Amino acid sequence: VALEHSDVSQLPNLRYRVAEEYRDMLLVLRESGVFHMHVHSFAGYPVDADELIARLASDLSVAYDFTAHDYLPVCPRITMIDESGIYCGGPSEEKCTRCIDKGGVPVPMESLSRYKERYRRFLQGVRRVYAPSLDVKARYEKWFPFLDVVERPHPQDYSFPSPPPVRYKGEGILRVAIIGAIGPHKGSALLLECARHAEQHGLPVRFVVFGITNSPELG
Repeated sequence: VALEHSDVSQLPNLRYRVAEEYRDMLLVLRESGVFHMHVHSFAGYPVDADELIARLASDLSVAYDFTAHDYLPVCPRITMIDESGIYCGGPSEEKCTRCIDKGGVPVPMESLSRYKERYRRFLQGVRRVYAPSLDVKARYEKWFPFLDVVERPHPQDYSFPSPPPVRYKGEGILRVAIIGAIGPHKGSALLLECARHAEQHGLPVRFVVFGITNSPELG
């Protein structure tokens, strides 16, 4: 575990092997005056990271919040997209087992039942769960009926004026801008299909991605 602070560029001495140095890390956190914890994701972390968070919160006598950036608490594939590349329709024991067997998972896990129990227990201990949209809020409250999720959109920088919309007048090339890291879960296949359709039918439409994609054909 690495302890960092936004005002300090590097803190190389504040890195701890939890199994051997938990008490040292806990002491530093106490001395630093930590009064709250906020979890944003478990993606990329060890399978028992939920236990560490709960243990730290208890030992520090603080509460913790969780922001639902994705669907990892119910989907080991994170996005609820199955091996076919489309939305699975929602988690179920049968669908999840089949999806994991065919497509694998990008996160460490034990059994499916153990995985779901871990996140249910973790969410039962939160002070508050935040969701960036009403849709995500509704999904989490359906999957975890004991939650009362707070909708809180991700903060945006509105310090600069938004440009006025420009309407296509039917002349010249219509350029469509797509911003972000466009992978399968964000519609890269649909984008490629649209681009191919425009090219095959000689439509004056060009798609420009400001970011990256998972498709060599999209670039």
